[in-house]
Amino acid sequence: PYDPLQWSVDQVLHWILWVMKE
Repeated sequence: PYDPLQWSVDQVLHWILWVMKE
């Protein structure tokens, strides 16, 4: 089943990686 929360967590992790990369 699709889990919106899981997707949100993935988005947050991606954002963190982007911030650290900058």
